[in-house]
Amino acid sequence: MIVNTTITNNGTAPAKNLFVRIYVKSNMTLIGNYTISRLDPHESTILTAYWTAVAGNHTIWVVVDSDSTIINGYISDCEVNISVNALPRPVIDIYQRINTKFVIVGTSSNKLTAVNLEDGGGHAVLNTKRLHKRVSVGKTILKARPKKNYALRVTYNATRIGSNMGLITMKFNSSIEKIKVFGIYTHGYTVGVITYNYNGRVVRVINFSKGRNVTIYSNITALIRKLTEHNQTYWFDATHSYDPDGYIVNYTWNFGDGCFGYGNITKHTYGSQGVYYVVLKVVDNNNATNFTAITFDPDSFEPNITISNLGPTSVTISWYTEINCVGYVMWGTSPNNMSNIAYCNGTYHYCTLRNLTPQTQYYFIVYSNDQIYNNNGTAYNFTTLKIANNVPSPYIIYGQVVSNDYALQGVPVYLKAILKNGSTSLLKSTLTDDKGYFSMDVGTLRYKDDNFVSYDYIEYIEIYVINNTCIYKLSGNPPEYVGVIEIV
Repeated sequence: MIVNTTITNNGTAPAKNLFVRIYVKSNMTLIGNYTISRLDPHESTILTAYWTAVAGNHTIWVVVDSDSTIINGYISDCEVNISVNALPRPVIDIYQRINTKFVIVGTSSNKLTAVNLEDGGGHAVLNTKRLHKRVSVGKTILKARPKKNYALRVTYNATRIGSNMGLITMKFNSSIEKIKVFGIYTHGYTVGVITYNYNGRVVRVINFSKGRNVTIYSNITALIRKLTEHNQTYWFDATHSYDPDGYIVNYTWNFGDGCFGYGNITKHTYGSQGVYYVVLKVVDNNNATNFTAITFDPDSFEPNITISNLGPTSVTISWYTEINCVGYVMWGTSPNNMSNIAYCNGTYHYCTLRNLTPQTQYYFIVYSNDQIYNNNGTAYNFTTLKIANNVPSPYIIYGQVVSNDYALQGVPVYLKAILKNGSTSLLKSTLTDDKGYFSMDVGTLRYKDDNFVSYDYIEYIEIYVINNTCIYKLSGNPPEYVGVIEIV
């Protein structure tokens, strides 16, 4: 906000060395500090102050001090009461709708404790808990957002060996497109089977996890893409928009193709594929107006960009693409100055950034398959850790990744610890060697606050490989073999 103040000499003699201060009186914030060397009789001057205004009622207080003598005059001449209206805050959410029906069956002996369908933006679509010897049937609308990765997590608690641990059936749009998940506990392992059926194609993923209490995880982004690939109708949602001191009365959309829409939720069908500049204009009850805009590419899915191995001087950035392609990371200490480059070509892109400064925030963007991914224009970021003085003793775990009896080389393996209080460690990762083996040090896992994770507080560890998640309880006797992870 611009605050203009007029100072006038109403006397008969020149005024010299006038010190003028302008305050916001409610919190005595100084927004202007000036010196007027000379002001002749009946002469006026305008002083301009700049203030980052806060919504509400305020008093602007002007103090003039000539030769160390406070001149108050009449109080109305020194104070002005103003009311500041806050601008409405527009928020854009774009998605496609997929009708989803689910049937979830719990069993008497083995409990199906949680089913969660989620996307990479943290939007929980379905979250059903503690199904024990009962059936849950329902319908929901899956919001398929471009550039998001979708996952299905199913948690079981086995109390008896051999029997079915529960069945989940999810149907999308029609009975042809569906997912089935069930688990069986046997010989110390939980075997989870996930079956996809879309467009007449059946895909099965088998997940082996050691222990009774396990979470079966599967990335279903490919299925979501299949369900929406020929659909050019999108929903434009502004329901997360808000006004700090009132309410929004009008929403106007410019879809970027010459068409317009109105309302907090509306839909639009594009006539052709392309990149569109979508603008949302909102007006509040005080007639204050604000805009926001995004560049929208309906056919672009952002890869699942993962930050791991965060330390004082290095970090790993990784992602997966369906084809072998060129990829690199550009990074720096400012989103406006990212001049460093690390290349990582292939399908499993695994870039380690080195020679970083401890306890420093860095920004980065990813170039992959002729696309730039920049976190919707804000750049991704991380903050390096401090240098540790007392490093715990190593606790090495190791295993092997195979597919159809063949060892998988150069595949990223991710690991994190789930603690007894429900919190998690920072993510670690490594690549499998030429025989499919991997090893990682659990002893040097750290929290976000830089502290090391104590073994005594670890409930279990999660190991992620491609579309599999394995849950493993440590025995306390390193080096520890976590077994073979089978990728189907």
